[in-house]
Amino acid sequence: MKKHILLLFMVSAVILGVGSAVPPDSDAEEPEPDPQGSLLISGVENTYHILDAGGSEVATVSMGEAIELSPGNYTVKSPDFEKTVTIEAGKTTELEPELGMLVVSGGGDDSCTVYNADGDRLSENDTGEEVFLPPGAYMIKLNNVGQEVTISAGQKQTLGTGSLFVMGSGNSEYIVYGTPEDELNYVKKKTNQVVELLSGTYTVKLNKASTSVAIGDGGFVVLATGMIGVVGTGNDSYIAHDSNGNRTDGVKTNELMELLPGAYDVNLNNTVRSVSVQNSSVTIFKAGTISVSGTGNDTYSVYDAAQEEKLGSAATNDEIEMFPGTYVVELNKTTLTGRVEEVQAEVLAAGVLTVSGTGTHNYEVYDAAGEDQYGSAKTGEEIELFPDAYLVTLNGITRAATVQAGSTSELPSGVLTVSGTGNDDYFVYDAAGEEQLGSAKTNEKFDMFPGNYLIELNQVRQTARVQANQETIVQAGRISVSGTESDDYQLYDADENSLGMAKTTQEKEVLAGTYRVELNGETRTAEVGEGEAVVLDTGTISISGAESNAIYMVYDTEDERVDSAQVTEKVDLFPGTYTVELNSIRRTEVVNAGEETILGAGVLSVPGMGETRYYVYDASDKLMVSANTGENADLFPGTCTVKLNKVFRTATVRAGETEMLEAGAITLSGMGKDEYYVYDAAGDQNFAKAVTNDTIEFFPGTYRVRLNKTEQTAIVEGGNTEELAAGSISVSGTGKDFYYIYSSDRGKDVREDAENDLTENVIFALRVSAGNKRASDSHRNADLDGDGKVGLRDAIRGLADLTDPLGLAKTNTEVELFPGTYIVKLNKVTQTVTVEAGEASTLAAGVVTVSGNGNDPYYVYDADGNPLDVSKTNGEVELFPGAYTITLNHVSQI
Repeated sequence: MKKHILLLFMVSAVILGVGSAVPPDSDAEEPEPDPQGSLLISGVENTYHILDAGGSEVATVSMGEAIELSPGNYTVKSPDFEKTVTIEAGKTTELEPELGMLVVSGGGDDSCTVYNADGDRLSENDTGEEVFLPPGAYMIKLNNVGQEVTISAGQKQTLGTGSLFVMGSGNSEYIVYGTPEDELNYVKKKTNQVVELLSGTYTVKLNKASTSVAIGDGGFVVLATGMIGVVGTGNDSYIAHDSNGNRTDGVKTNELMELLPGAYDVNLNNTVRSVSVQNSSVTIFKAGTISVSGTGNDTYSVYDAAQEEKLGSAATNDEIEMFPGTYVVELNKTTLTGRVEEVQAEVLAAGVLTVSGTGTHNYEVYDAAGEDQYGSAKTGEEIELFPDAYLVTLNGITRAATVQAGSTSELPSGVLTVSGTGNDDYFVYDAAGEEQLGSAKTNEKFDMFPGNYLIELNQVRQTARVQANQETIVQAGRISVSGTESDDYQLYDADENSLGMAKTTQEKEVLAGTYRVELNGETRTAEVGEGEAVVLDTGTISISGAESNAIYMVYDTEDERVDSAQVTEKVDLFPGTYTVELNSIRRTEVVNAGEETILGAGVLSVPGMGETRYYVYDASDKLMVSANTGENADLFPGTCTVKLNKVFRTATVRAGETEMLEAGAITLSGMGKDEYYVYDAAGDQNFAKAVTNDTIEFFPGTYRVRLNKTEQTAIVEGGNTEELAAGSISVSGTGKDFYYIYSSDRGKDVREDAENDLTENVIFALRVSAGNKRASDSHRNADLDGDGKVGLRDAIRGLADLTDPLGLAKTNTEVELFPGTYIVKLNKVTQTVTVEAGEASTLAAGVVTVSGNGNDPYYVYDADGNPLDVSKTNGEVELFPGAYTITLNHVSQI
């Protein structure tokens, strides 16, 4: 499309009917007006969308195309135009959008793109082409460089452009950026191609060297270039750096590089030449090559003359292009100096060094002094080196070698092998046996320089001679002990040196000779020949019927312990007679080769709570084993005695069976404060004690349970717990005085008679000790004065209270008892109380005190005048509620 032509016209036509005339007086009806209207859009070529009042599209039309529509309001839309029109019946509504014109000047070589303010792309046009647009703001882009423009109705807007031409061969690309440089907005052209640009300043890059140019309206800017080239093989690439350090892309030697005028450094494999590129000039450099002749397997490197900078590397026989100069070449750390001339090839000749062998070991190459290592390789592989004298080391042995240019120097080696299973390692030493040179698995080959060596297999040594290009094979034998793999056997040489151990059934590789084998303290001698496998037969001891992890011991005929194992494990033994001990019970058995000797055991089980240990004794009362209830004990068959909390039971253990003695338990519920004791049924022997709420395990039977001198009978059944319940008594108070608890069947008269008898006996004892009583006198006739007798009786009564009560405690402290009725005494005043299981009975007490200076005593008497207690003034006396008489210095008060 070169130009939009706006053609506006309307065509009106009157269509006359053809046929018979209508008489003037005819009654024919007048035609009804057309109910439709029409819309005609003129102006710029475009596509317009017709939307009804509801926003729904009803039609799409182009410029100059009339469309019939029902009367009403419509919206006409295009990407850059929107207007509302009204359609009337029988009428044509003409719509002509108001437009402006845009022209981007130029010769039509490039295209420009028009975008609206929202960034929508509207059209693409050649430079110089007229574009009609509705009034508004637009973005115009020419070769990715944009400029904003405003279009006015009926006005023409012209954007000026100029042209840029970069001279050259047409082989290179130059890039034009907007300014400031925008990596997203650019255009590429070949040299000798013209690019049209909007007026402005641009950056031009050619091979990454850049310059700035100003493009004016109608201007034509020409940038001249120059060329450089490097004459060479065409295999390597050279690059150039401008004065700003920008690096060009690489170009092969023998190819030209186009550059903008300026100063450059030309780099060929890190060798550099400087050049000043002029307009339309061509600068040519000549390179040479350097290489190292060889096999092509190794890599050489080229350094500057000072050997400070590495310039390049290649495989031997491959060339490296370089500018003329002197260089140092390194091949496997050996060096030579080479001189590169223009268009000349400098070839440094290398030689080859190799060590024959199997390829399983590495050899190393050193300088003649043996100080610097130059390289290493597998035997049979080659190392390329510059001609010189070298030292070669293979598995710790060193030989001298001379490398000559263009030839191969080979050092022969031999192979040493110890035949065997491949399970054990053998070691190779020098002839003196002082330095270890290496190791390998049996059957693995060992590359060695010819000579004499010592080989060691499982600490046994033997001499071997290695010859060039031959294999020396040392035949090893094997020794093993049959068994279950549960035990280890120890191997010794003829001089009793330990050679290590192995599991039974596992082989140990040995050199031919005589050996001693020890298994669980027993020894056998074995003669092993080359390639021979010697097996020493054993038998096995095991225990059946056991269920725990008990340990059994095995002793020889001299009662020396030779092994031990869990009852679930087997023991391998050389044939013979052995004693087996399980939980202190012994059995003597004969072990035969290739057979398993099985000893039957039984199980003693004492089911229980697992909180108490039981003990098992043999017929001679020797302790055999102990365990917690709930744990089993493995025993050889027989009768034994089992003790649980000093209660004994007899058990008979049978092979393969479980003898069960089921335990029960006693528990006494309470406060967890006082201890209770368990006796036999007669109450004579104490078996155990515990704190209330704790449980004691017993064998089934009848027992007496004592709690603070109160007793109950308990019947224990296997697997059950006999539960007894306690209550408690306490006296509230200050916590200062003691209260005493007695059985309710101890009456006052009984207590007084006992107290009087005890008093008379004490009086008699006192008089006799004083020498005032003949042996024939009745102690009943002994007498003291009244005050002394009363005082002594009070003392005796207090002593009886201390030694005879069921329990005692300070006020505010509980005493646990079995249920029943009890007498409680507090400072000689008593009360009766009934104790219920699981309940606490509390008696209330009060306090008497006489204030004073704390020096004089005051006395407390009951209502009958019986003395109860004495205290200093300010001291307290705790009493049960009641009436009391207080006497202070012979003055009394109730």
